[in-house]
Amino acid sequence: MATENTDCEREAKKLRSSEPDLKVVLGSGDAESIQWHHSQTLASKSKYIDAMLSTPMKEKDEYIISFPDIDPETWQKMMKYIENLVAARQMNARDALDVALFYDKYEFVEGGKLCDQVIVDYFKSINILEKNFTLD
Repeated sequence: MATENTDCEREAKKLRSSEPDLKVVLGSGDAESIQWHHSQTLASKSKYIDAMLSTPMKEKDEYIISFPDIDPETWQKMMKYIENLVAARQMNARDALDVALFYDKYEFVEGGKLCDQVIVDYFKSINILEKNFTLD
């Protein structure tokens, strides 16, 4: 059964100048969840979403985009890291691995770059630890 954000939750995302106009459907079947976002904000962060909303496709006409392969928890992580600079600085390698595939698949370019940097930094730190603990 689909869960949908209440009017209060939708109101919380409302800007004084506009309210969320893009219905984002996450997951599928009984695990389906509906969230509302500002189309221009998501389009500015994802080339994929921008293309869907700027070309003659049903998504442009209906302002509904479905991501059946993304569960709501993963989507929340994705949005947290691209919308909040403090959270982005605190991303760990596990979270980067959780969201990197979807950032890449749906062309959230800045999110992908962030994941790449977090993963590279992680492996650099592992390399430093290994050098410090060799028994030569």
